[in-house]
Amino acid sequence: MILVECDITDLSINKSTTSVISKFWTAQTYVYQEVLSYDCYRGYKKTNMDVIQCQHDKTWSSVPECTEAGI
Repeated sequence: MILVECDITDLSINKSTTSVISKFWTAQTYVYQEVLSYDCYRGYKKTNMDVIQCQHDKTWSSVPECTEAGI
């Protein structure tokens, strides 16, 4: 069986608005079907799923996105 891993460094994350919540603080890789949580900094809101998942093709199900929250 081949181990499928996704690397969080492959994500195009806007680090000024988005915080990735890693499973072990420093984990860089996740295996197939593992999920990664993220949160938005104050003043921003999530614009897609709350979590993303490692896919069979070593990609993520989506890119975490945060946009400016309206007042």
